[in-house]
Amino acid sequence: MTGTQIIKHITLPWPNRRLSPNSPGNWQSKLTARQQARNDGYLEARLVYDPADDNPLSGELQVRYTLRPPTRRHYDQDNVLAGLKSHIDGVCQGLGIDDQQFRRTVIEWADPLKGGRVEMEIRELS
Repeated sequence: MTGTQIIKHITLPWPNRRLSPNSPGNWQSKLTARQQARNDGYLEARLVYDPADDNPLSGELQVRYTLRPPTRRHYDQDNVLAGLKSHIDGVCQGLGIDDQQFRRTVIEWADPLKGGRVEMEIRELS
């Protein structure tokens, strides 16, 4: 893709099923799952960004999600993305950015991987 530059590549765990909008369960278990997901996102972002050494990200960004589900069964894309919200909030906090900077979103599905994984690639739009 012309005019874009890779900025950060972050690997996130597959979202906990309790984070799905269709998931039954009590509010406490969902709150715990959201807090864990946000923390996971924050820590993964800090692995690739150190505010003491790196320049802060600015401007409009593209985010590409590569979804590697834990099994070959069908996963609803909307539910997977909704389940990633807390992870994304943590990533944005860790990178010192606002998710409103994500002006373009690309979603790709890849082969299943035991345990599942979401690869998040952030590029600067020029």
